[in-house]
Amino acid sequence: MRGTCITCPVSRGEGENVVSYNFAQELERCSQIHEPDATFKERVIKLNRIVMEFLRRLALYAVLWHQDKQNVVEKWAHKKYRTTRDYELRIMTLQNWAISLGRLLGPLRIVYAGALALRLGSFYTCVMNNLRDWIRVYLRFLLESAQSLNSNATKIMQAKREVLKKRPVTLPQMKELLSIMTELRGGLCEMIDDTVIEMTERYRIIRQYGDPEFLEQIPEPEWISPITLRRRWNAIMQKSYQLAENVAPMKAQFAVGIVDVVKDFRKRVIMFCDKYKKAGPGGEANDLDRGVTSLSQFIKESEALEIERLDLLSSERLLDLPISSYPELKEIRLELAKLKPIYELYSKQKTMRQDWSLILWRDVKIGEIMDGMAGFIEEFKNNPRKVRTLPCARKLFTEMRNFQESLQLIVYLKDEALRDRHWKQLMEKTGISFDIDPLTFTLEGVFAMQLHQYSDNLEDIRNTWNELKFSFNLYTKCKGDPCPTLGNLEEPTKLLEDNMLNLQSIGSSRNAAPFINIVRQWEKDLSTISDTVEMWVIVQQKWMYLEAIFMGGDIANQLPQEAKRFEALDKNFRKIMNSAQNVQFIMKCCLADRKLDSLRQIQNELEYCQKALNDYLDAKRNAFPRFYFISDDNVLSILGGKEAQAIQEHIVKVGTVKKQVRCYFACLFLCGIYFSCQDSVRSTKQ
Repeated sequence: MRGTCITCPVSRGEGENVVSYNFAQELERCSQIHEPDATFKERVIKLNRIVMEFLRRLALYAVLWHQDKQNVVEKWAHKKYRTTRDYELRIMTLQNWAISLGRLLGPLRIVYAGALALRLGSFYTCVMNNLRDWIRVYLRFLLESAQSLNSNATKIMQAKREVLKKRPVTLPQMKELLSIMTELRGGLCEMIDDTVIEMTERYRIIRQYGDPEFLEQIPEPEWISPITLRRRWNAIMQKSYQLAENVAPMKAQFAVGIVDVVKDFRKRVIMFCDKYKKAGPGGEANDLDRGVTSLSQFIKESEALEIERLDLLSSERLLDLPISSYPELKEIRLELAKLKPIYELYSKQKTMRQDWSLILWRDVKIGEIMDGMAGFIEEFKNNPRKVRTLPCARKLFTEMRNFQESLQLIVYLKDEALRDRHWKQLMEKTGISFDIDPLTFTLEGVFAMQLHQYSDNLEDIRNTWNELKFSFNLYTKCKGDPCPTLGNLEEPTKLLEDNMLNLQSIGSSRNAAPFINIVRQWEKDLSTISDTVEMWVIVQQKWMYLEAIFMGGDIANQLPQEAKRFEALDKNFRKIMNSAQNVQFIMKCCLADRKLDSLRQIQNELEYCQKALNDYLDAKRNAFPRFYFISDDNVLSILGGKEAQAIQEHIVKVGTVKKQVRCYFACLFLCGIYFSCQDSVRSTKQ
């Protein structure tokens, strides 16, 4: 057929383009010829997708062929203390991954991906070799940890053995020997037991998961090291028991010397306590700098005594002597711990004030200084009330408050209208002189003036108490009309404490002379308000208790005179409460109409009624001693009750009732009470 084709002549198209006709062009235009090629490409793409999907699944097991095994295991082991269980779980996890990979590859290690068959036998063999390397690295670290446990325990036992070999001659040697013997029988014994168990378990894991080649590298003494450690420990314990029998006579000799040392130490503790009471930092109210030095000295001495006390305590316990206590030393140490934050606050604010005093007047930012001082005062108020009332604490609060008041006045001194003549007048009034050159003028001179504003503080106290009101609750459990009673007094009580402390700080300042009369009057008024409120609460509680007893009921019939007296007191108390509810202002209620004297009189009358009630209950208890077993309220419920069922629930508290209370409801007379102990109470009226 070669040479039989006739070549198609070349023809020209539009323009100068040459058009050639041949068989290849005809084949390109035939779609049936191109269909197998497209199908082939699609199948190749699909096959590639199947292979990539398998590779993505295989990537999940990448940890098995990770190369940097040593660093990974080292970081994991040193991150925290690892137990034997942690190592076993890691090894089991790796083995489970290998088993899962084996299932994925199949028994023949051939994976079919479409038309392809992936032979992965050599790959699986390589992975298993990596798994063996992983396990070896973990077991190597596990072996090193077991060797470390053995080494540490051996060192401890060697040190104890050396002490047990020596014969004690001095008291420290005797204490060391007794301490070692006590330690051997106590926590150290448990530690050795735990170490032996842990070592045994670690060698079991090594033997279980290690391959023969790895196990052959471990010498035989390593495998029996837990048993060897146990034998050495038993030998030390046997030596300790032998010494315990021989050391008893020696303990008696050393005990005599310790008793003398304890007596001498107690004398020194008493001298230290007396010294503290006379010149301790807690009572320092004049010179806080001296208090700082004193505090440091007493803390140092108390710590030295505490160390000596602990040493003597250890000696007494080891020599089986009675334990001595030193409550005075403990109390002083507690007080020093409370004083420490006060003097630390003083030193801190003093340092800050010295730094502020070096600031040039033209660079002063009073707002920042005021915020800093307010923070110191707030920190002072966070201390317990008992600490804040100490002389040194009151002195510190006074100084800080005075300084804060001076800052408020310095704000006005920053006025640009202030001239040199004004500064000279101010220096003449305060008796303090300093250079007002802008290049050298600092806050130190202004601070030295000790400027205070007391009128504003007194005005705040006046405004607060002129507007402060009582809160009232309506008491509805009383007989007759409901009566108003005082509500929550937490806020007024807190204000009383703060204002009285503020007045004390103002009154103790030498610059408060122009306001001293106002300060003393306010101290008197606030003290009266405090006493009145305290007495008011006591009277209210007593009235609420006795009102339910005397206002009607059987008890009122038994005590007619006291009931009549209480009725008059009830009217007087209700009158006071209604008047207070109409006024509401605390200051007006407490200072007007001699309210404190009226409340004290009501309190005395209520005490008389309470005494009569107690005498009445004592008489009933003498008549029936079983009433001593129950409270006054239960006795009153029994004596005032008329229904058997109501009395029955209180009678069971007196004794075990064999039969119920017998009562004829028609005539409402109690017939008798019968107890299981053959005791009974029979009524004389039937």
